[in-house]
Amino acid sequence: VHVHQVLYSPELHINVDRFKKINEALGPALGDEFLQTFAKRLEQGVRARDTLARDAGAGDAQTAVPLRVSRLSGDEFAVLLTDVDKTEHVVTIAKRFLDMMAAAFHIGGHELFMTCSIGISVFPSDGVDRDILVQHAEVALKFAKRQGGNTYCFYTANLEGRALHLLSLTSELRNATQRGEFRLFYQPKIDTRTRKLIGAEALVRWMHPVRGMVSPAEFIPLAEETGIIIELGAWIMSRACRQIGDWLADGLPVPAVSVNISGRQFAHKDFLLSVDNLLQKNAFDRSLLQFEVTESFLMGDVKGNIDTLNHLHDLGLKLSLDDFGTGYSSLSYLTQFPLDELKIDQSFVRDIGAAGKGNSQSIIIAIIAMARALGLKVVGEGVETEAQATFLSDHACDQWQGYLFGKPMPAEDFALLLKAQAAAQTA
Repeated sequence: VHVHQVLYSPELHINVDRFKKINEALGPALGDEFLQTFAKRLEQGVRARDTLARDAGAGDAQTAVPLRVSRLSGDEFAVLLTDVDKTEHVVTIAKRFLDMMAAAFHIGGHELFMTCSIGISVFPSDGVDRDILVQHAEVALKFAKRQGGNTYCFYTANLEGRALHLLSLTSELRNATQRGEFRLFYQPKIDTRTRKLIGAEALVRWMHPVRGMVSPAEFIPLAEETGIIIELGAWIMSRACRQIGDWLADGLPVPAVSVNISGRQFAHKDFLLSVDNLLQKNAFDRSLLQFEVTESFLMGDVKGNIDTLNHLHDLGLKLSLDDFGTGYSSLSYLTQFPLDELKIDQSFVRDIGAAGKGNSQSIIIAIIAMARALGLKVVGEGVETEAQATFLSDHACDQWQGYLFGKPMPAEDFALLLKAQAAAQTA
């Protein structure tokens, strides 16, 4: 969603997150049906005196929603709001749209969970004519999408300088793999009962020759946006498998290593073939390799994703649902995913012990109880205090992960932990 606020008459431009995935998976006919359903839902969220405009793209002639058509680009919609003179009102409206899109879309026998992103520009501080406001809203939209979508972002003057920085970074990112600038770090996962190291999450780090270590929060969204994540994801899987083999060759007690699989990588047509080829090249016990996928992505094309997960499970890989509690999962579908583990989103863990955050603790208790009923292990991630660790263990959470027990570290440092644990067990 792009939001352009003109004095008393904000204009919202609305863009669907990952719409391309629907067209690729279901075809353009169902893609257009989705857009019509999306438009109807938008209409329900707009007040009677507001105007809703539909992108003049393919299939407009069949649109059943009584809208004033405005020709934008791609899968975009526009809403003209009247009598809105405060930024807080625009935020309220934007949040209303985000909340409305959280419910499932039923398209052609498929249950889809989609989101949208919002960029906001304000008249006159962000521009005094329509073209400038639109341009600034586009800048803000891109930053909303880089935060993972399903959010809004206000335009600020420093965003344009930031945009130029990201443009340069994107260019450098394209050659980083060939130049050998990426490294895998490993963060320990600890058993809450024994306090022993029983797993690791492989996390990619970009060691830029000039900029130093570039934050994953900065380059991963760029990699997703540009498609570089396909190549990078393949490198991460390959490097993690090679590291497992190296540790085994050194006689170390190697725990299961988790690898994050991006939504774009997971949905790629050659993903399963690449996994098959990788496993054929690596002869270790496949239970040592675990794939993590986010809940928000998995609930996009539930039916198709179940098929892919079943294939991975049949290969003997362990499967983890990351960021659980943030993706609007349908419990009926969750029972069909061949999962081994749920990871409680760190936003809930962070709230443990915080004043007025009792709801987060109740959610954690409910998640653990549900996982128990489904026979799944539970990992609490983002653990930074003993209070958080104690709360999780007291409520039968299986594993901790977080800075309290270890930051992501180079492979050689993680190997020292494995050696120390092995020595302690034989002492």
